[in-house]
Amino acid sequence: MDEIKLQSYSVKKLLVLLSALYCLVFVINSMASGYEYKFDGDYGKRVEVNIKNKLTPDGRTLKLRNLESVINSSGLNYSYQCEAEAYIKAGSKGYSVKRVLSGENLSGFLGLHMLKGSFFNESQHEYGKKVAVISETLAEKLFMTDNVLGNEVEISGIKYKVTGVYQNRNTPFSILSSDGIERIYVPFESFTGYKDLIIETVFLKGQSLQEEIFRTDKVNNLLKQAGVNTDYYRLKDFYDSPVFISQPLSAFIFFVGMLIIIILAKATVRYIKDGISNFEQRMKARYLFEVIKSSKLGILIFLTGAAFLLCGIAAVFFMVRFKGSIPYQCIPPDNIFDFQFYGSLISEALHNANEFYGYRPTQYELQVHYGLVAVYCLTVLLVINFIAVGSAIKLNRFLMYSSLNSLTVLGGAIVLGTVSGFILCLIFGIQSASPVRFFTVLSIYFCARLIKIPEGISLANFGLQK
Repeated sequence: MDEIKLQSYSVKKLLVLLSALYCLVFVINSMASGYEYKFDGDYGKRVEVNIKNKLTPDGRTLKLRNLESVINSSGLNYSYQCEAEAYIKAGSKGYSVKRVLSGENLSGFLGLHMLKGSFFNESQHEYGKKVAVISETLAEKLFMTDNVLGNEVEISGIKYKVTGVYQNRNTPFSILSSDGIERIYVPFESFTGYKDLIIETVFLKGQSLQEEIFRTDKVNNLLKQAGVNTDYYRLKDFYDSPVFISQPLSAFIFFVGMLIIIILAKATVRYIKDGISNFEQRMKARYLFEVIKSSKLGILIFLTGAAFLLCGIAAVFFMVRFKGSIPYQCIPPDNIFDFQFYGSLISEALHNANEFYGYRPTQYELQVHYGLVAVYCLTVLLVINFIAVGSAIKLNRFLMYSSLNSLTVLGGAIVLGTVSGFILCLIFGIQSASPVRFFTVLSIYFCARLIKIPEGISLANFGLQK
């Protein structure tokens, strides 16, 4: 292979790998930003109490009277629901669905986007009105249109009036978190004997709960005060879910930022040493005050350059730092090196996975679970890609490819990576978000790696010349 072909191969390899890297960063950031946008300030900050098995004995389970007596006194916002298989019918058309008995304020925890009408109001709950909120897909199946407000549907033999239509989210991630069965929501109080029903899922949130460190412990104690056997329920804390999902990419960018800081620190030390060396050489021929008087501008430029490098280090640090979070249940209470504790966590996770029979996670729990899996898998690919880019840059430098052409390749890779990431987000139904800060950090690092400074040139020489 001649030198021209080798250079062409080097350029193509660098372009493809850099484009893939920027594309992955774009997609991961979009996923993390999507969770933060949809869940962080709205309905994501909550603790979920979910029954482990619908076949749980009736004694000491959660009923509406328990919930109202204890939760109301705690000052927390809450809602609840029960799901059951049902059959919905309108005219000659009928379909198997899941009827969700909905507590007050449930819309604040579901995050449904209403296309027509609204979710249930206080009076509809108070008087147990036979009203229903159905999906856009179900409306199209039953009535061939989503303009169905006021129409009647029959749910397991009981007639309900449609007062709202919500939008389905048919994306790959929503499919992963769905069982494929349409859900129809009705007021909890519309069901005969609702006070004696076992509540399957409770959603809790509030300022006092947010300020707690051991949130699940607090909720666990509240349930015990209500006479509920908490062994029959799983308690999930989702307050830090957006942080957990954005954490892998933030940690990767932090690592890249530390590499930039190391490069800048080395450059700063070399710059200062060269400047001091030049100053000492001038001191051999002149007195101190003569050197200062004749090199005022040079000294000013030298000090400005040193300050610029130091400010650059500080700016990069503040740019890449992030808020990390570790669940308190995963931290040993006494010794951080308690490996037996970590072993017990792994065993407990395996046991929980093996006893999932009969347990039905909420859709939000599934969304967070699959979001975390996707983000961590993509981050592993990102790290592998980053290592591959490093080898491509070494090949590029070995072939003495010009810095200008290398930077042109970098610019093209940023454009290609952004466009590819945007297209992937459209395909997978992810709300795209431009990672300007992350792209800036990566671009600074790659510029530092791609630009070749000729031997013998010292930045300090621009400030202090002989």
